[in-house]
Amino acid sequence: MESKNVEGGAPEEEKLLESQQKTKLATEENFSTNIAEKTKALEESLRMQIKNLPKFLQFQQLKKILHKHLPSIQYRKLKICEDNAYVSFLNVEGLQEALKIFDGFEIKGKTLSTKHVPEESIVERKPQSPKPLKTAKELTTPLADLPYDQQLEQKQNTSIKVALNLKKQCISNGIYSARQWVVENLVKDILPSPVQEHYRNKAEHTCAYDVNGDICVGFVATRLQDKQLTTVPIYDCPHLRKNTLKVNQAFEEYIRKSGLPPFHEFDRKGFWRSLLIRDFLADCMVVVNVFPFEDQELFEKVKKELIEVFMPSEPISTKDFRVTSLYIAVQKNASDESKLEKLAGTPYVYERLFNIKFRISPNTFFQTNTVTTEVLYTAIGDALGLPKPEPLVRLPVVVGDNKDAGKGFILSAKEKEKSSTNDGEEPVAKKLKIETNNESEQGKNGNAVEENVEVAETEVKEENTAEEPTKKRILLLDICCGAGTIGLSLAKRVEKATAQGKFNGIFGLLGVELINEAVIDAELNARDNHLKANTFRYIPGKAEAIFSSLNYFAPDCFKENSTNPELKAGEIVGVLDPPRAGMNDKVIIGCRKLEEMKRLVYVSCDPNAALKNIIDLCRPKSKKYEGSPFTVTSIQPVDMFPLTTHFEWVIQLDR
Repeated sequence: MESKNVEGGAPEEEKLLESQQKTKLATEENFSTNIAEKTKALEESLRMQIKNLPKFLQFQQLKKILHKHLPSIQYRKLKICEDNAYVSFLNVEGLQEALKIFDGFEIKGKTLSTKHVPEESIVERKPQSPKPLKTAKELTTPLADLPYDQQLEQKQNTSIKVALNLKKQCISNGIYSARQWVVENLVKDILPSPVQEHYRNKAEHTCAYDVNGDICVGFVATRLQDKQLTTVPIYDCPHLRKNTLKVNQAFEEYIRKSGLPPFHEFDRKGFWRSLLIRDFLADCMVVVNVFPFEDQELFEKVKKELIEVFMPSEPISTKDFRVTSLYIAVQKNASDESKLEKLAGTPYVYERLFNIKFRISPNTFFQTNTVTTEVLYTAIGDALGLPKPEPLVRLPVVVGDNKDAGKGFILSAKEKEKSSTNDGEEPVAKKLKIETNNESEQGKNGNAVEENVEVAETEVKEENTAEEPTKKRILLLDICCGAGTIGLSLAKRVEKATAQGKFNGIFGLLGVELINEAVIDAELNARDNHLKANTFRYIPGKAEAIFSSLNYFAPDCFKENSTNPELKAGEIVGVLDPPRAGMNDKVIIGCRKLEEMKRLVYVSCDPNAALKNIIDLCRPKSKKYEGSPFTVTSIQPVDMFPLTTHFEWVIQLDR
């Protein structure tokens, strides 16, 4: 019995021992294989690890150190991870030399150590299924389905967050007065747009192909780094005007029939590049942008066909859209200045703000939301502390079909009723000035009050009173003025206030712009709107250079009948409306150095991009940032772009 039990149990023990032996052999084999693989990887590697780097050593600093101590040795990759750095060399000799030099190297109190390590492992990414393209409505107006009050609330909250970030960055840059800012009080309630749909007066669309391979003039919906250019149609976009959509549709139908392909940015082939539509209440300009075409005979044929598409020669057009100005622009590279040629219609289009007429050429900057621009410019004038005229009542604006818009200002119903009687009342045209006895009394009592800056209105005198040397003087600097829309609008505001007896001082406008063509437009706009010749000047040049000679460039109204033409502190206020990316340091430093300018209003359509400029205006005086610093007094958000996440900031800075 005992022998049977032993014989019966032996096979199980043998199996267990055999299994353990196999596991041990497999483990040793795997270990040997791993060691061999690591040894082989290390032998094939040309990568060095540097340990114990100083805490705040930057990439460029380490790059300079490598270049200094390894001047003849090239490397292909440098990477920093906290206190370690990894350098991949091109050959073994370079690796060995670097290991020897930097092992025990001392820098900023730290002793470095080096190690030969395997190359960085390559992680294979699983291919992802392509995501469906967003529609043009989703791309351009992501808030379109949100009630407007919720859109405003979202933008107000975003303004608070950006302002908190501004405060944090100011403190970290040594602007310790920012600690006293109460952001919720600093940021005012956002001003809404009077119109929320069909408001955009400028649209630029790309000529390419949609997902089905059909020609589509619309918005690019793919990433350019993927070397794909797929467009989506624009016809579901609620912020575009109906005339814009119809013009775009007519052009899209034409180029599909033309037999000429859209231009492909990566292959550098094709013809049609983009379509620019500047669609205003009375006028509409179309600019067709094309790639240079070698066949000039075909090019001339295309130009004639474009004229027939947009501005046909028949006396009564059967088109369901309107175009008053047609250009073609030839452009080889996106960075090149396009060569413009007028094909038909007027060379310019016109638009009105505050009943002021502005001439607009193909390259002239103009705000994309005309109606809300009046809200924006009013906020700028209020922030500058300029006198306020009595507001006029405007006709309701219809921006969809544009049938009743652009008819100027009208009286209230009560004033209409008075003007229709025959009891000696003044006619309607004179009533537009809205001069009342109450307003005159208000002016005599000097009720208008200004904050921080000495730009308060003087008490109203009789019209025939002789000019006194002690009258308050205001010089408005329109920095980077473009075609002069902001400065001219504010100058006409002061002119109206003067006519209504709310201001009796001296006001002058000095516009500064680097582009000479824009200065010509600004001067023409000022003359066309009957601004007094001695009250304004537009100067082409760099703002920082002009600031140093303001007494020379100031308008003549500051020099006539005055024993002291010198500009004093508090008499100068400025407005700066830079491009979306912000302004260069020289202009910012120039504003700081102009000590006489005690108030500056900075206008930004991208507050996050404007933070650096605002910080530089407010940072303590230093060798680079000369002049006294400003401080942020208030931030007024304005919803210039309903249905989108974008908005404007009107930032008041004082010192």
